[in-house]
Amino acid sequence: MPILMLTPIDATIVSQLQPNQNFGPQENLFVGRTVTPNDVYRSLLKFDLSAIPPASIITNATLRLLFFQKITPGIQPLTGFRLLSDFSQDTVTWNTQPPAGEPVLETPLNSDLVGNYIYLDVTPLVRIWYNGFFSNNGILLTTFENQTSLMGFKGYDDGIVANWPTLIVEYESAIGPTGPTGPAGATGATGPAGATGPTGATGPLPEITIVPFINRYYYIVESDLISPDPINIPANLFKDDSGDFTNLFLGLGPNSYNNLFINGILQIGKTYSISPNTLTLNTEGTTIYRGTPITLEIIQFSVLTS
Repeated sequence: MPILMLTPIDATIVSQLQPNQNFGPQENLFVGRTVTPNDVYRSLLKFDLSAIPPASIITNATLRLLFFQKITPGIQPLTGFRLLSDFSQDTVTWNTQPPAGEPVLETPLNSDLVGNYIYLDVTPLVRIWYNGFFSNNGILLTTFENQTSLMGFKGYDDGIVANWPTLIVEYESAIGPTGPTGPAGATGATGPAGATGPTGATGPLPEITIVPFINRYYYIVESDLISPDPINIPANLFKDDSGDFTNLFLGLGPNSYNNLFINGILQIGKTYSISPNTLTLNTEGTTIYRGTPITLEIIQFSVLTS
């Protein structure tokens, strides 16, 4: 099975403390918050997929990164988001970075992985880029941004290509091998030209299937909540349908909607807002008592055509 090893056409960082600074092609890619100065970094990557032959079936796609730095001990996530518009490593800044769509990868990284390659499965993302469902605008890499969390990965490392970010694509041809050419037959007599046939009927429109996917998150209030200001509840206090604590609210984006239930009662939209990391309750002057269940439901839709 053919395998392509693709290096990035864009690999750079943006800095919150230097919002108008372009850093150009970077030897080192950083994500997360530093200690001093108190800065936040994000990394942007893009790969050219034109080397994959037409009419191919992508069987596997892996993003390989050389993990070289982690300043906070323990486990923290590396999260990747699909970018919704294009960027250039020669011009992008914090203030001009493209908007990010839904998360496309999340993996926990421990300190004992520093100095090693990490391998991230991006098969679904590369398939939708290759098949033209979404434009290939690249990927945004982040981690926690509200606490010390800086992590580093090699970019264009002094020309050592083996250390560069690499997209490893395995594929197979959807077209079988061409059989041997048969012998040429005798040339027949030219027949008379036939009459022009009628125009055929318009073919059927493609079938469109809308596929929903639901993420649910649960939290039991641990102490009475009352404040004259909006109340922020971090995502990492919630559990998912599997009963595991989560780090992010997955599925937020233009192709989704969400519902909030407090004590089983559906809330109107103006009483809350959601980001991937936080649920904010706009319930000024209202008390939510200890033991009250809060349920967040995010319904995301995908469109399939055939």
